[in-house]
Amino acid sequence: METNKKLIISIGTNIEQETNMLKAEIMLVKLFGDKILFTDNIWNDPVDIDSDLFLNRLAAVNTPHGLLQLQRAFKQIERHVGASKGEKRRGIVRIDIDILQYDEERLHVEDWNRPYVEKLLKQLDRKKYQK
Repeated sequence: METNKKLIISIGTNIEQETNMLKAEIMLVKLFGDKILFTDNIWNDPVDIDSDLFLNRLAAVNTPHGLLQLQRAFKQIERHVGASKGEKRRGIVRIDIDILQYDEERLHVEDWNRPYVEKLLKQLDRKKYQK
């Protein structure tokens, strides 16, 4: 029997931010159902990239899906929203979905210390206990 794993993802965009964030949210809800919890959106200065402001949020859900399966699904969502490697090289991030935590494993370790991630993690904890 496959057990559910804790999943925390980071979602960001720096172009057509509200539209692209909504597209990603809709697709993530289709993937995980109404059990997925989203933080509020938060505006941030770009990190290590010359671009417009980023719109970021976190999401959390328990899932039976494997890590590789999730990574593939998120790449498919990114492509559906219109993200491409060519644009990313030019500083355009239509949508970027990164797995911050899968089960007990922390990924994208450098992101955990970013102020917006710390702030949104606290919000995610509050929402988890309110649901």
